[in-house]
Amino acid sequence: MVRKRGRKSAAELAAIAFNPPRTAPVPAGFDDQEVDTWHELTGSQPADHLRPEFLPLLEAMTRHVVAGRKISQMIGEIEASMAREEADEPCQKADKRVRVILGAAETLNRLYQMRDREVRASSSLATRLRMTPAAIYDRTKPKGRPSGAPVPWENSPAYRRMHEQPSQAVDPLLGGAAFRRP
Repeated sequence: MVRKRGRKSAAELAAIAFNPPRTAPVPAGFDDQEVDTWHELTGSQPADHLRPEFLPLLEAMTRHVVAGRKISQMIGEIEASMAREEADEPCQKADKRVRVILGAAETLNRLYQMRDREVRASSSLATRLRMTPAAIYDRTKPKGRPSGAPVPWENSPAYRRMHEQPSQAVDPLLGGAAFRRP
């Protein structure tokens, strides 16, 4: 087939079909946060990675991740309210203040335990779904950088300025060549 020379017409360009990658359908009953998390998790994986038999595990993982985030938000709100309360009323009666702090500490302790359970559950499910960094690691690839390749920081302008050849300019105070220390 002979290729046509020159620019492509608008009709030829419009004929290109875009097929977005298929993702797993969002389970029914998910709220907005769970839908967003579902898309984060499914969008970070290759299309062929998530088989239909994995979807119940992925659904459970999504719920655990969202629950962990909500608990973390509650912890942040309690810590912020404790800080505000301390700043607003520094001269409260000692026993009332101690009772409030102990009550908040017990609540925070329970929330920390709940968050820990959610994180452990989501971590376990991520491992089973092979979504962790260890699952992506390929032992057949050589470790480190190829010999002779520059390390990442050697490409920075600051590194090059610091390690460039000494200047041959004459230093007016010393009367000789001015050298920078490498």
